[in-house]
Amino acid sequence: MCWRAESAQCLWADWDDLAVLYHRASGKTHFINAPTAFLLEQFSAAPSTLDAVARALAEAQGRAIDDELREGVAGMAQRLEELGLIERV
Repeated sequence: MCWRAESAQCLWADWDDLAVLYHRASGKTHFINAPTAFLLEQFSAAPSTLDAVARALAEAQGRAIDDELREGVAGMAQRLEELGLIERV
């Protein structure tokens, strides 16, 4: 299963560990942390699986991929879907 985000639907402003995201479709503003912003960027670049995004995040953070990271990515994806920021394709 793949997920995607429509980058045209969002306006970003980001700092070191925090990003502010305005979602045009819903009219809502979200404050997100750096790992969540990274996931959104990955899903915006191309539809991706959770495993592929977890691997990319592990590489970006210079850490090994493990169950804790996979669970964290799955939880972030679920929340992003609930907010309407990503969708399953």
